[in-house]
Amino acid sequence: MPDLTEKCLTPRCSQLARTRGLCARCYTAAANAISKGQVTWEKLEELGLSKASQRDKGHAALFQNALQEALQGEANAKALGWPTGK
Repeated sequence: MPDLTEKCLTPRCSQLARTRGLCARCYTAAANAISKGQVTWEKLEELGLSKASQRDKGHAALFQNALQEALQGEANAKALGWPTGK
């Protein structure tokens, strides 16, 4: 969770930081530059224009496992002719 009083890392931007130390607009601009191949998150971190991702990768894996199990369970139910709620 970001510090709700922290300012955006972009020089001359006075907005509050939300993600990776950037405000919503600066984060969008950074993500657009990355998608165009102009820079990487790693390079922005080196330049002090972004913080490292704080995303909890463990939770993403937990969700992916739960989704896979649910889909497998649904496939098994269909194969047995059981109702699947759809």
